[in-house]
Amino acid sequence: MNGNKVRVLGTSFNIRSYPKDSLIQVSVATGKVSYTIPTGESVILNPDQGATHDLTKGSLVTDHVDKLQAFGWKDNIIYFRSATFEQVLLELERWYGVDIAAKGNYQQIGKFSGEFRDETLSQVLNGLSFIYKFDFKIEGTSVTLNKI
Repeated sequence: MNGNKVRVLGTSFNIRSYPKDSLIQVSVATGKVSYTIPTGESVILNPDQGATHDLTKGSLVTDHVDKLQAFGWKDNIIYFRSATFEQVLLELERWYGVDIAAKGNYQQIGKFSGEFRDETLSQVLNGLSFIYKFDFKIEGTSVTLNKI
């Protein structure tokens, strides 16, 4: 985790950290968590609080946590709130373990909010295809989206 430290103080929490991301997020559902970044800056997080460390800026910001967004994965819920098209695709790649190639121009697409519960990749893409206007093809772990 790039020198970041999390100390558990009797709690339930989530850490969101991916190798290619510039953000590390720690969210607390119950109890307390101490979160320290490599500079030594530290915060104590209580229930419904989260901290985001921006690796690019070196900043550490605390905020209120949207529990569904932070912990929905435990109930097999993919949740989006004001997500860009690129953020939606990235989350789907991580969730389903696939690579998604989007062909066509998706630049004018607004932000997406919604959730998918216990749905297959095909079901999720079918739902999103009505919003984003694409056809899709799934071949193993490769997914291709073609703008209509």
